[in-house]
Amino acid sequence: MKIRLGELIAIAGSVLFCIALPASSQTTINFTNINNPLVFGDGYVDPYDGTVTYNGTPVSNGGLIVCDDYKDEIYIPETWKVTAIQASSLNSSNIGNTLFGSAIGLDGYADVANLVADLLSPSSSQSTQADLSSAIWWITSGGQVSGSSYTLDGYSLDPAAVGYVTGALATYGPFGQGDDTTAANTALGADTNLWVLTPITGTQSTGGPPQEMWISVQGAALLRSNISNVPEGGTALIYLLLAGPSCFGVMFFNSRSRLGRSEAA
Repeated sequence: MKIRLGELIAIAGSVLFCIALPASSQTTINFTNINNPLVFGDGYVDPYDGTVTYNGTPVSNGGLIVCDDYKDEIYIPETWKVTAIQASSLNSSNIGNTLFGSAIGLDGYADVANLVADLLSPSSSQSTQADLSSAIWWITSGGQVSGSSYTLDGYSLDPAAVGYVTGALATYGPFGQGDDTTAANTALGADTNLWVLTPITGTQSTGGPPQEMWISVQGAALLRSNISNVPEGGTALIYLLLAGPSCFGVMFFNSRSRLGRSEAA
């Protein structure tokens, strides 16, 4: 079928539109403020104030984000793009896609998930949040043990924080690369409201490498349907919806071409 230049451009535009719109789908964190004035080491403890959006639509995370990364620094305000995965979907095949998965394994993320859930509990006081936060950082960011002393970057954890660490280790066992215990899988499988937001390098609005965050989302239908099992390219439904107009456009131009030939005959 011969197609005129104008028709070709129109069809090509439809196809490009079909490809480009799903490719724009993205999840973004906007770090807005400090929520807890207490500090551990060189940083304010969790949780932080922050919003999360998927394709521009706000996610119902209660305005709170939890950092599991002690080493990297973020600034107010700062935004960055992330890949999101439901904690209950973590397994031995995808744990390496998280920021610390290659170092602490699935067992380590089961530890962190348990502590994040406690930290976000409405009953957690600011001092409890500080202890839970330092325990999370100890697990992910190279905490050390010397006798009865648990330290991170030269700073000692409070006794309560040490209790959180040892409690997690007692539940899931020592963590490390390749760990994949039944207990960890079972625990993570129940964390349907928790999401891990791993930063995409180079997408931060300012400063150095952004941090990995956790959020709790009740009934996260939007996230579950669009993020957990679908690459950043977008959903199959969007492709189908956009492919329809493109096909109709092709048929329309084809019918016009045939009509023109019959009239000229």
